[in-house]
Amino acid sequence: MPITPIPALPPAPEPSNGRDVFTARSFAMYAALPETINGMNLLGGQVKDYADAVDIDAAQVAADRQVVDMNTALVANYAGAAPWAAGTYAQGAVVYSVVNQRLYRKITPSSATVTDPSADGTNWTLVNALVPFTPVTASTLLAVSGGRYSLQKTTTEGAGTNLLTYSEQLDNAAWTKSNVTVTANTSASPDGDVLADTVTTTSASPGVYTSIAIAASSTNDYYGSVFVKKGTSSKVKLDIYYPGNTQSPLLFDFDTQVISGGAYAGEYIAEYFGDGWWRLGYRVLRDASASKTTMIMLLTPNSGVVGQTIFVWGAQIEAGAAATSYIQSVAAPGARAAGSVPPQRVVLPAAPASNAFVSVQIGNGIDTNVIHPNGSTLEGTTGPALIDFTTGSLDFQYLNNTWRAV
Repeated sequence: MPITPIPALPPAPEPSNGRDVFTARSFAMYAALPETINGMNLLGGQVKDYADAVDIDAAQVAADRQVVDMNTALVANYAGAAPWAAGTYAQGAVVYSVVNQRLYRKITPSSATVTDPSADGTNWTLVNALVPFTPVTASTLLAVSGGRYSLQKTTTEGAGTNLLTYSEQLDNAAWTKSNVTVTANTSASPDGDVLADTVTTTSASPGVYTSIAIAASSTNDYYGSVFVKKGTSSKVKLDIYYPGNTQSPLLFDFDTQVISGGAYAGEYIAEYFGDGWWRLGYRVLRDASASKTTMIMLLTPNSGVVGQTIFVWGAQIEAGAAATSYIQSVAAPGARAAGSVPPQRVVLPAAPASNAFVSVQIGNGIDTNVIHPNGSTLEGTTGPALIDFTTGSLDFQYLNNTWRAV
C-alpha cells in the first residue's frame, strides 16, 4: 500500500525577521498545523496497517515453514525410494508405484508381493506427503484417489425460477405419457432421497412430456435440463422446443458418454453427478417468429423396444442462456432467492483400490457442500452426504469396500 507524505509546513519565523514578516510566518505556520496533524495521524494508521500485514505474513511464513520442514523430513526419509517390482519386502519398506508414481509403505510382515501397491491395499499404505490442496471452482468434482482438493467456488447466484411444475413427479398428470409408463419413487435420486421415477417404454415412439406458457419473443433465451440415469435403455433423448418450430433434440449415450445434437453447438451440458446420474441440458433454439407462447420438454428412452427403461429426476426450464443450480417445483414453479452460493459436489472414485484416500478442504464458506460415494457406501449409507461445516478439512479413506471419514 502507498505511504501518504505529511504535508510540508510553511517557512518558520526567525528572530531576524522583521515584525511584519515574523507575524505573517507565525500565522501561516499555525494555520498549517491541523493539516500536518491530520497527515501524521494518517501516516500512523498506514504504519499500523503495514505492521498488521507483516504480522499476518509472518504467521503465514511460519505455517509454510512448518509444511516445508515436514516435507523436507519426508524427502529425507524416502529419498531414493525404489520403484516397486514383484518380490519380497520387509514391513516398513518404502517404494513408489510404477502406476501412479506415489510413495507406499509396507504394512504387513515380510512377504512376497505380486501386485503394484496402488492396487494392493492389503500389504501397502499410501504415504501422504502433504501434497498441496488443488483449488476447485467447478460445481462438480470427480475426485481421483490421492487427490487433495479445496472447494473455492464463492460466486453467488442470482434469483431464478424453474418454470416447470412437478419437476420430480413425472407420474403427475402435468406430464403426458405417450407409449410409456411412469413409476414413481423407484430409485435413489441425486439428492440421496428415493424420489427418482422409472420411465418404461410400452411401444414405438415413446416419450413423456410437459409444457409451459411463455411470453412470445424472438430474443428470449431459455435453458432446459434434467437428471437422467441409465436403466435398460443405453440412450436418452431430450427435446425442448416450441410447437410447430424446428426441433433440435439432444441425444446422450450412457455407455460412451457421447452427446450429440442440441440447439446451439457447444452450449449443452452433460455433467456427471455420481452413481450413474447425469445432468443433461441445452440452450433452446429461439423462436424467430416471435409468435409462440408455449414451450415443450420431451424425454424419450430412444428405443421402441418394449420394456426399455431410464430413471428421471429434477427437470427444469429457466430463463437465460446458461444452466444454474437445480430448483425443485411442485404445483407451482419453484423459485430461488438471489445471493446464495450454490453447493459444490465431490464425487468420490468408484470402487478404488483398498486404502485409497481423498482429502477435501472447505474454502467456500458454506455448509451445504455434498460428498457422494459414487456406487459405494459412505459411513454405511449409499447416497450423498452433507458436509455441514463452513471451514476445515476432511480425509476420506476407502477400506473394506466402504468410504469413511478419518
